[in-house]
Amino acid sequence: EGSGHFSMFIEEPGFVLDVTAADEGQGSVEIVSEPTCNNPQAELMATADSGYHFVRWSNGSIDNPLTITLNGDTSIVAWFAVDSFSVSVVSNDETMGLVSGGGVYAYGDTVTLTATANNGYHFEGWGVTPGYQNIITDNPLTLVATEEISAVAYFASDNTEDIDDIPSSDIRVYSLGGRIVVEGAVGVAVRVFDIVGRPVADHTLPAGLYFVCIGDRPARKVAVIR
Repeated sequence: EGSGHFSMFIEEPGFVLDVTAADEGQGSVEIVSEPTCNNPQAELMATADSGYHFVRWSNGSIDNPLTITLNGDTSIVAWFAVDSFSVSVVSNDETMGLVSGGGVYAYGDTVTLTATANNGYHFEGWGVTPGYQNIITDNPLTLVATEEISAVAYFASDNTEDIDDIPSSDIRVYSLGGRIVVEGAVGVAVRVFDIVGRPVADHTLPAGLYFVCIGDRPARKVAVIR
């Protein structure tokens, strides 16, 4: 197994090889292949811990694993750095509302996304990729940065705010691969409308917020996310 610090004495020709991680809380190092009397080369491996990545060795090399030739006592350090991720956040229509909270975050940082509706409009929900099939209504929305995040805040005219979710657990509505999927709606008509109330055909849809009407039930709001 790797360790933060590996030191060994090579009997012939009598050299010391000292391999260290600059920060043992970020990663470990190991000597994969030891030098011998007939072969003065050693292979070193740096392994980053979760949330970090290998940057370089103290000799300037970015090779990993790294092969070095021992011509004397040698000390080498592996440097690591915390991972960082881009968080992209946009409004579906800036005339309806604005957003904040995007930027570059370090691994494990808390990300707070905020949507602010303009007069005459209201916030409907977030479409977030990856990891979410439907809209999230929390506002502000708190996430943890462990990967690249893309979020869209969906706003709508106030004349749509009386549209409620389907109050039944036997019907599931979600987006998958650019299409809206309805499960459990057997023998009833399913109609899909865009954010301004125009009917749309049942085919691959552009990213956006849609209203799904199933029979005479209240409409369901669902985001198609790409």
